[in-house]
Amino acid sequence: MPSMPPPGIAGAAAPPFFGTSAIIASVVIKSEATEAAFWIAARTTLVRSILTRKIILYMILASLRLR
Repeated sequence: MPSMPPPGIAGAAAPPFFGTSAIIASVVIKSEATEAAFWIAARTTLVRSILTRKIILYMILASLRLR
């Protein structure tokens, strides 16, 4: 089975914002608020993963004590 050509090459016209067109047309706005929100989300994710591990460990240890 022959491989599919990339969109927009040798075929029907691609939609205006498809593939590389969307990347070229997109604009990234980086502000202090965006930067702060990213780091808050990363820190929250890290804390939650640590707490989840501690809770699971506590539950395992508690179940072993009940035996």
